Amino acid sequence: MGSDQGQRLEAAFRENRTILRKWLIGRLGDVTDADDVLQSVYLRIWTYAETNEIEHPRALIFKTATNLATNELVSRRRRYLRTSNAEADEVEAVRAVGPTPEEQSLLREDIQRALAEIGNLKPKVRRAFELSRLEGKTYAEIAGLLGVSESSVEKYIIEALRILRARLRPGEGAKILPFSAAGARV
Repeated sequence: MGSDQGQRLEAAFRENRTILRKWLIGRLGDVTDADDVLQSVYLRIWTYAETNEIEHPRALIFKTATNLATNELVSRRRRYLRTSNAEADEVEAVRAVGPTPEEQSLLREDIQRALAEIGNLKPKVRRAFELSRLEGKTYAEIAGLLGVSESSVEKYIIEALRILRARLRPGEGAKILPFSAAGARV
């Protein structure tokens, strides 16, 4: 990589770092994940620049960020599905024995709390969450029903999950929020 190319790449990264970071935070809904992806973007573009001529550094930076953010979201979905499947297996094992009356009562309370918290969400966020998690609709279907883009639907779902996880006791979110495997559609 020539020093001129390195300087142009470095300047482009510095000029766009703040806006890129904000975009990644919005896309991923998590500052730590956004910073991790931002660091990976930096490393990837430098590695790429070692063997390739770069005509448009800014475009390369944003395309790399988009690809890595998408990879992160896919990875999250896979982790979620693995966890959901493991929990489904656990539920099936418990179902054979059946919950005690006390467990049934606690579960009813937990569900009521979760539903109350869902009811406290902003209207579009709540509706998107309900359509996704309770009715098993895809993001495309939800976008059509709400008259918004799929990326808006994704943002609504991320916001709902972030708020609900923060409001529910530790451990409950994993048991209550994934109402169905169909709700995990992206």
